[in-house]
Amino acid sequence: MLRHCLIWLLIVVLPIMAPVMFTPNNIQTFIRTDYAQAVSMIGNAKEIDGIIVNFYRNALSSIDSMVTNFSNGAHDAEEHRRSGDPLRVAISGIPARWSDTVKLQAYSLALRLAALCLWLPWLILPGVFCVVAGILERKLKLLTFNPPRPPVYNTAAHAIMALLFFTVLWVLSPIPLPVLAIPILTTLLTYFVFLAVANYPI
Repeated sequence: MLRHCLIWLLIVVLPIMAPVMFTPNNIQTFIRTDYAQAVSMIGNAKEIDGIIVNFYRNALSSIDSMVTNFSNGAHDAEEHRRSGDPLRVAISGIPARWSDTVKLQAYSLALRLAALCLWLPWLILPGVFCVVAGILERKLKLLTFNPPRPPVYNTAAHAIMALLFFTVLWVLSPIPLPVLAIPILTTLLTYFVFLAVANYPI
């Protein structure tokens, strides 16, 4: 239970900390790489762009007031910038840099959601096949008096949770994991779904 709570805490905290951990230039590099890979795999740049615009517009409407209030709250930024003190000059750029990072993070979220939406039919279909295969494997075990193995089920269930949590983290936070990794993670996920269904304790 504690491990599950720590994983959820990571999913919640890391996206919030992303504006501090990543600079706008870092996130722009991640976005360019993700976009190029998504276009090369999906092939329809116009469709990707349309979905990104919709998701990005919704994301901006959610964070716009927060970003604006944070930027407008830095009334002394110009004073720090003109002071000539290197430390105060560095401090003066924090509000603008934070706002840019949050907006880029929202764009990264929109891009990755767009890729997932376009891949969804191809990601769900193998999962359905694995569930059916797991059910048939389970029936075969019962007919041959080969009982399910709870340790295998337990391992598979934890692997499924870890992969799902990691996918959610990848969507929410601009971690430098390429888009190409998602089909690989999905393949692993479907295999563990098969193991979990086939070995669910009676």
